[in-house]
Amino acid sequence: MVLKWIRSRRPKQEEPAGEHCFECRTLLPDGAEERRASGAVLLDRVGWFCALRCEQRYRFRFRLQPSRPPSPDSSPVAPAPTPSSTVQVVHAVSSPEELLAAIRERRRRALRSA
Repeated sequence: MVLKWIRSRRPKQEEPAGEHCFECRTLLPDGAEERRASGAVLLDRVGWFCALRCEQRYRFRFRLQPSRPPSPDSSPVAPAPTPSSTVQVVHAVSSPEELLAAIRERRRRALRSA
């Protein structure tokens, strides 16, 4: 307890000006161009990382997908469905009784095929 009081009485160290790496807390240079020149990477909505290694560790920890810019000649197209023998057509049901009957029928078919 006395040690805590002594530590609280000593002058605090000044934090150096600038921004820190979001992962390893390394001090980064001021200015975006200087940061990029030193190898720093900016991740949108997160912050600056001192290197690509820190950014990749952060993405791995929080399971973020790497951002890939879309290629100019590719347009977003949904993949074509592949025909499969296990795919069953689902019909809309209008009442809970129909739904229960459909579920029971599906279970019966699964038990017969197993």
